[in-house]
Amino acid sequence: MTQRWRRVLRAGAVAGLVATVLRPRGAVPELWRRTNFRGESVDLREGPQAAAAVLAGIGAAEMPPRQKAGALVAVGSAAGAGLLDDLVGTTSIKGLRGHLSALASGRVTTGSAKILLIGAGALGASALFTDPTPSAPSTSPVPSPRRARRCGEILLDAGVIALAAHVVNLVDLRPGRAIKAAGVPATFLSARAGAPGAVATAALGASGVIVRDDLAERTMLG
Repeated sequence: MTQRWRRVLRAGAVAGLVATVLRPRGAVPELWRRTNFRGESVDLREGPQAAAAVLAGIGAAEMPPRQKAGALVAVGSAAGAGLLDDLVGTTSIKGLRGHLSALASGRVTTGSAKILLIGAGALGASALFTDPTPSAPSTSPVPSPRRARRCGEILLDAGVIALAAHVVNLVDLRPGRAIKAAGVPATFLSARAGAPGAVATAALGASGVIVRDDLAERTMLG
C-alpha cells in the first residue's frame, strides 16, 4: 500500500472510530428527540456524531496546512449551522424560498442564518484552498488577470461547497437519503489526493457507522 493511500485511509479509520465511540446510547434526552416522517420518535444526536467523526478524520489526515484548515472550516461551518437550526430553529418557516423571503423582509430565522453561515464557511474554505501566491505588484487600478482569475476560482469553489451542503440537507427527508447523497460522490472522490480524498474518506468512515441506526430509524442527521 502506498504512502498516499495510507494517509487517505487514516482519515476514514479515525472517523469510523470516533463515530463508534460517540454512537448515541441509552434514553434520548428531550433536547435531542424529534419526530420523523412516520410520526415516530428518533434521536437527533446522529448529526453531531457524524460531524465530530468527519472533523476528527480530517484532523488526522496528512495534507498541506491550508488544505486541512479549509476542509475543517467547510465541514465545521456546515455542522455548526445545522446544529443551530436543529436546536433553536422553528418549523413555521420551511424551504430555501421561505427563509430567504423572511430574510428579505428583515426577519432573520435560523434557516436563513444557516444559509449565511454555510456560505461564509464555504467562502473561507475556498480562499484557503486557492493558491495564495500574489500577483506581481502593479500600479494599474485595473485588477491583474491573475488576481481576477483567483477571485473567480474562490467564488466558483465556494458555490460548489455551499451547494453540496444544501443538497445533502434538502434530501435528508427519509432514512438513508442524505448518507447516500454524500456517499456516492465520496466514493469517487476518496481516490483523490489532498483535502478531497481525506474529506471523502472521513465521510465514508463515519457513514459506515451511522448508516445502520439511520436506516433502522433510531437516529437521524437532522
